[in-house]
Amino acid sequence: MKILLKPAKRVVFANFIRLIREELDLSQAQLAQRLEMSICTISRWENEHFEPEPVTLRVLSEFVKQSGSKKINDRFDVITERG
Repeated sequence: MKILLKPAKRVVFANFIRLIREELDLSQAQLAQRLEMSICTISRWENEHFEPEPVTLRVLSEFVKQSGSKKINDRFDVITERG
């Protein structure tokens, strides 16, 4: 199974992470804790130093789905593909 986070308006991944944090009113530390990752990882994503591995995209996909945020779901398609 392949998980893709497809920005609806070609927004870079860094902006996606920032949008999640701002919409859910989370600090980098709080998001890192919820995703069971380091603060450095979240910071690197937001500063465009690197993008997550496919396994991490699955975790993010589930987090986005569970957030229930209409704004996040309206701006981004979280797509699950079998392949």
